[in-house]
Amino acid sequence: MNRFFVLVSLLFVLTIAACSTSRQVKAPTTPRTAGETALEKDYLLIEAMKHHVLGDAPSALALIGQSIKRDSLCAACYYLQSDIYGGAGMYEQAIEAADKARAIDSTNEWYAVMQATLNMRVGSYSICQRKVTEKSNKNKLWCVL
Repeated sequence: MNRFFVLVSLLFVLTIAACSTSRQVKAPTTPRTAGETALEKDYLLIEAMKHHVLGDAPSALALIGQSIKRDSLCAACYYLQSDIYGGAGMYEQAIEAADKARAIDSTNEWYAVMQATLNMRVGSYSICQRKVTEKSNKNKLWCVL
């Protein structure tokens, strides 16, 4: 299961890196524009993912915290935070972060899967149910809120 989270995290990092455009970082000025703040948030999130993949959870969590300060509605930030806490066995914090990610973006299936997985690890099955998908006829676990 731990390999699964590392693989998902790595795929997430590669996806963000592939989707980002080449931008030049401007020297900080006061006050910052919204674009500069968003760029800083993206940079911090990518750095946090790098530290997470390299196994440096404390640095990753610190960078995520800085990223969330710049954009409190960053669902990807909370998702990564949840992944790190879950990997460390800190399920209460992981579930809280997963709930925030899901509240910000309720359409993202990965956030739902993370939320369901964490709740199952602590024995809370009421948030989840099994559904059969029409495309594959395989049982998949989906979180229903």
